[in-house]
Amino acid sequence: MVKEDNFLKKPIFFWAFFFQNNMNKVKFNPQLTPKQMLELGVFGGYYFEGKHDEYPKDWFKDAKLSNVGYDVKLNCFKINSGLSRNEWAKRGWITKEDPLGWFQ
Repeated sequence: MVKEDNFLKKPIFFWAFFFQNNMNKVKFNPQLTPKQMLELGVFGGYYFEGKHDEYPKDWFKDAKLSNVGYDVKLNCFKINSGLSRNEWAKRGWITKEDPLGWFQ
């Protein structure tokens, strides 16, 4: 029988350490366009908080959007997934230049 700390904690620590120290070497190759992601209901339809004038109108043609907050029914998996805006801020993913964070 494998102890939990040997089986779970060490691999998690390894991957956290690996990504923290190698993110600048990882090549990002997205599989979906922003338009496709919005059609799948990413961020529960509330990423833009109703503010999407600066983005291509075509992105929103068939997008699943919410005007009142994260809506689990809009998510293609029908689950509450992702991190809160506060967590994004804590991780440095939100800046003055990108107050909504970055996904496009």
